[in-house]
Amino acid sequence: MNSLLVRTLALCVGISAGWALAGPTKKDAPKPPPPPKITKAPETCKEQCDLLAQMCTEPCAKHNKMPQAKAACESNCDKMVIACDGSCREKGRIDAQYMKEHIKPPQMPKGAKAEED
Repeated sequence: MNSLLVRTLALCVGISAGWALAGPTKKDAPKPPPPPKITKAPETCKEQCDLLAQMCTEPCAKHNKMPQAKAACESNCDKMVIACDGSCREKGRIDAQYMKEHIKPPQMPKGAKAEED
C-alpha cells in the first residue's frame, strides 16, 4: 500500500512540475478594429449618393476572377447611383418609393430557366 502511495505521489509531483514548467500560454492581443470608412456624416443628398457609389463599388472589386460577376455588380451599382441621383433631383431627398420604381431587377441570363415554386 505504501509503495502505491509513493508512486502516486511521485506521479502527481511529476505532473505538477511539468505544468509549472509549461507556464501560461500567451494570448494574442485582439486586433484593433479597422478605421471607419465614413468619417463624416453626409449632409446633402448629393453627398449621400456619392457615399453610396463609393460603398457599392468596393465589393465589386473583389470579383477579379469572375469578369461577368464583376460587370454585373458594377451594373447594379450604376443603376442604384443613377436612381439615387434622380431621386435627389426630383424629390430633394433619397425616396424609397422612387428607388423601388427606378431600380429594375437584373434579368435572367440567356438560356437560363427560372424555377417555379
